[in-house]
Amino acid sequence: MCMVNPEVPAFLKGDPGRLRQILTNLTGNAIKFTRDGEVSIKVNLLEEDDSNAKLRFSVSDTGIGIAEEVQGSLFMPFTQADTSTTRKYGGSGLGLTISRRLVENMDGEIGIISEKGKGSEFWFKVILQKQKEGGKKAYISESIEGIRILVVDDNSTNRQILSLLLESWRCRHEEVDCGDAALEKLRQAAKENDPFNMVLIDMQMPQMDGETLGRKILADKELKSTLLIMMTSLGMRGDAKRLKEAGFKAYLTKPVKQSHLYNCLITVWGGEICSTGSEKQQLVTSHTLSENKHRSTRVLVVEDNVINQKVALKILEKLGYPADAVGDGAEAIKSLEQIPYDIVLMDCQMPVMDGYEATGIIRSKDSFVLDHNIPVIAMTANAMKEDRRICLSAGMNDFLVKPVKPEVLAKALEKWTGSSDCPDSVSEGLDNNGAIFDRKGLLDRLDGDVEFMKEILDDYVKDAESLLKRMLEADKGKKNELAKIAHTMKGSSANAGATIICNRVTELDDAIRNGRHAEVGRLLESIEEGLAQFKTFVQKDLI
Repeated sequence: MCMVNPEVPAFLKGDPGRLRQILTNLTGNAIKFTRDGEVSIKVNLLEEDDSNAKLRFSVSDTGIGIAEEVQGSLFMPFTQADTSTTRKYGGSGLGLTISRRLVENMDGEIGIISEKGKGSEFWFKVILQKQKEGGKKAYISESIEGIRILVVDDNSTNRQILSLLLESWRCRHEEVDCGDAALEKLRQAAKENDPFNMVLIDMQMPQMDGETLGRKILADKELKSTLLIMMTSLGMRGDAKRLKEAGFKAYLTKPVKQSHLYNCLITVWGGEICSTGSEKQQLVTSHTLSENKHRSTRVLVVEDNVINQKVALKILEKLGYPADAVGDGAEAIKSLEQIPYDIVLMDCQMPVMDGYEATGIIRSKDSFVLDHNIPVIAMTANAMKEDRRICLSAGMNDFLVKPVKPEVLAKALEKWTGSSDCPDSVSEGLDNNGAIFDRKGLLDRLDGDVEFMKEILDDYVKDAESLLKRMLEADKGKKNELAKIAHTMKGSSANAGATIICNRVTELDDAIRNGRHAEVGRLLESIEEGLAQFKTFVQKDLI
């Protein structure tokens, strides 16, 4: 479950890629260590002034929990709560170390609240600058303000999240945890001549599931006009058709994005207000909401080549976006002065006025374009990193290489129109240094932080030397212990990019598991040699 508190400012300056990496690390751990219950991600505003906002991100779970005495060492490299955790779940603990480093680089702090057997909450706080101009501001539609909504869900966290959202959208709302309580609440409201307009129902509930509850509501003559929205975490083929026939107005799959839920309420309530009663309203789903978003997003294609214009317009038509095309930057400026487009696809090399100059005019407050902050996506045949830098320096928001693939264009449009959580564009990685050290893979995992890579490699070498010493001792009759240590070393070596050692420890692990004990001595010698080679290689590489 995910919840960004509505109080959190929408337009901030920061590093979305690294925030995403931290949340991915923490959430991945939470899922891995949680067999039953739930994992929730929350973002709350702690304090703000005119320039900055201090946010608290948290990832909570109902998993195995962590004893207090080992919590302090969790953020150290290659550390787990205990050795049994490593054996059962795998991993080296490097993700928490990376997360700590990234948070500290943002001048933030990170920590944990946990009790063994009772789940964990990993949290971090960062201060982000506010943007001076945030583009289009969010607004609350008057069409849903004041409508009365009942939330029915047996999960308290889900009810809390939905109630907080409905409160921010100025809806009148109440919540219950089961079907029987919902029927009682709905009937009481109807008797008081203040009926609920809409019910948000969870599908998977004990005793009475969401579909049964919906059918009972619609079968009651006092309640049959209530609008029903189903929310499920286990969507199955055929659900949508069956629920539509049962009388539900919308069907959403969890986790539901805030924007999808908001648009769903507007669509369902708007359809009820505008319906003539003669036609059946379409079932609202996440797919139809995305289609509606596309149809309301107007694209301007700026391209001097007629063939390229036609191809771009055809792709956009297929994706469901209404679009117009002009032949150069000057025509683009005229169009943007008159028509409220939502996004611009800009060719860079054009006669009369090229894409760089046109983008500069769009961004200038002295120009007469309607939206100076409109997203501009460069489309160019030049694929070098320097070309990308030039485009971004000119004020463009993104960079696509021709010929543009439909799926790539679709992701870019969704990203910049706010209808997707697509990751930011990722720069090309560095070259792989071969079978000894996977420099590219390690840098990718560390988001390109070379200084941190040096720190990790230093820690890894010390750790590997210690593990090798323990393996040599365990070889004297402790094969089970040797296998455990080999497994640990294999994981840490893979994380650190020590390809040569990872491959040789894998051979050792395979020999032990398959009873080829005569090979163990030779393989331990090869690991020792590989570690020496790795140290020499890395020292040269990092000079």
